[in-house]
Amino acid sequence: MEKRKNNFTLIELLVVIAIIAILAAMLLPALSNARNVARSVTCKNNLKQIGTYVQMYADDNKETYPDRAGWGWDRPLFMNGYIPKTPAGYNLFHCTSDVVKRTPSSGIPFYPRSYLSNGYVWESKAVVGATGIYGKYMNCKIPMSDAISLLEQWYSGALVTSGTLTSTYSFSIAKFNHQGNGNFLAIGGNVFQLRWNNIMTANSTWQQYWRVYKRIGEP
Repeated sequence: MEKRKNNFTLIELLVVIAIIAILAAMLLPALSNARNVARSVTCKNNLKQIGTYVQMYADDNKETYPDRAGWGWDRPLFMNGYIPKTPAGYNLFHCTSDVVKRTPSSGIPFYPRSYLSNGYVWESKAVVGATGIYGKYMNCKIPMSDAISLLEQWYSGALVTSGTLTSTYSFSIAKFNHQGNGNFLAIGGNVFQLRWNNIMTANSTWQQYWRVYKRIGEP
C-alpha cells in the first residue's frame, strides 16, 4: 500500500490561514485593550509618585504646595531635590497615552509634560484673587479625596483659571486618554478616573471636584 504523503494541499493551507486570521481578529482587540489598561496604570502610578513628592515638599514648607508662577509647579520639585534630575524623574511627567506634540516645559532639562495643575489649588492670590487656596492644601473646602490637584492636560500650555466658569468648563482642558476616561490626582494623594460623558452631563462636577475654595452647594 502506498503511504500517504504529509504535504498540505492548497485547500488545507487556505483553511489554516483562515483560522489564523480569525484567531488574530479575536485576539487583537483584547491585546489592544490590555495595552490601554497598562498605559492607564502607568499614568496613575506617575501621578501617585508625583503626589508623594508634592506632599513631601508641602510637609517641609508649612503645608504649602510649590508656587506654579514663573517656571511652573514642577520646577521647585526638581530644584529642591524632591524629584531626581534623571530620565526616570523626567518620565514621571509623561503619560504614555499622550500623543499630543508638546513644547517642552520649563523644567531642568526642558522636557514635555503631560500633566497640569489645578489653578484653584496651586496659583498665588495675585493670580486667582479670592478664588483659590494659594497652595495651602489644608484650606481645601471639599473632601480632599475628591479635590483635583493634577490632571492630564489636553494641550501644551492649557490654562485652568481663565475664561467664564461653568459646571463643566474646567474639564474642557482635561485629556481623557484612557478609553474615554481621564486620570486625576486628588489633594488627598489618591488617583481616580472620571469619564468624559459623565462629566459633560453632570451639573455638579465643578463644585464636587474642582472648586476647592468653597463647600459643595455654597454659592
